[in-house]
Amino acid sequence: MITGVHLILLMGLRSYTVGTDTLSYESFVLGNGDAFNGNGAFLYNLISQEVVRTFNGSYAAFLVCVSFLTVSFTLASVSMLIRNNVLLVESLFLYLTFYYYFEAFNISRQMLALSMVAFAVTLLLHNKKMFSILLMFAAIGIHTTAVLGLFFYLFYYMRLTLIRLILLITILAFSRIMLPTLVGAFSSLFSHYEMYSLSTYQIEAGSGRSNVIMGIFLILIVLLTLSLTQAVFDPITNVLIVAMAVGGVWYIVGANSSLLVRMGDYYGFFSVIAIPLCLDKIASKFLHKRNASIVLTSFTMLFAVTVFYFKISQNFGGIIPYFLIG
Repeated sequence: MITGVHLILLMGLRSYTVGTDTLSYESFVLGNGDAFNGNGAFLYNLISQEVVRTFNGSYAAFLVCVSFLTVSFTLASVSMLIRNNVLLVESLFLYLTFYYYFEAFNISRQMLALSMVAFAVTLLLHNKKMFSILLMFAAIGIHTTAVLGLFFYLFYYMRLTLIRLILLITILAFSRIMLPTLVGAFSSLFSHYEMYSLSTYQIEAGSGRSNVIMGIFLILIVLLTLSLTQAVFDPITNVLIVAMAVGGVWYIVGANSSLLVRMGDYYGFFSVIAIPLCLDKIASKFLHKRNASIVLTSFTMLFAVTVFYFKISQNFGGIIPYFLIG
């Protein structure tokens, strides 16, 4: 509860200068009522205008509302899928250090949609399918890319094995030659994304390599889990592992495309939940579980801190310097 309040306030009370796109969103929301309608974000536009109208044109109030929803959906998903308090702390640590939290300072609309997709998947895994579907379509109304969340209903019935993982990696790897065509087709449907088709392979310096390293790390965790445990027989962990595998491959295949990496986040995000669960299951296979758990967790945290240090030192998302709203 206290953690949630801190995260909401840190995100919601930021200055308009914190986050590369924050000032642009302010202009869209306050200056043009239908700015996003042509890009599949009718629901986002409707809610944003209603909130701004309710709070007498205050974009600050809108930021707090978006932050509240983003953090609340995220924390609800994590807490419903991880019951162990120690693993819960590890998950929140990864949420911060893998930069998913800080991405919301910049691409706030997509990260709100991503948090809604995460909670929709959580409801699905708790057998609340109708509410899950409704929330999933609401997420698509917030950001078009959330349509990728529909694949989770396929993952729900798919049991991942080592052979299927290798097949999945092979298919996605070969799909790389189609990336320019796929990005171009998506951009043609929604004009807002044309900038990405024109710069498919131009992203922040060093970001491509970091995406590849992140993807390799996620796939290694999946391979290790499938090789050493029976985690795939657990329906919830199975879906989380499938999502992490897809996210890992997506980060590698689309490493140099900012649009594709952002799409991969819909799957890669679940690594912050899946990794603590996977490491716990892997450690349980060792005679000295506690020692194995310490080693595995320490290595993972070291990797996560390295990822965070690289991104924050490069000021990804433009969140430094941080100022409170004036």
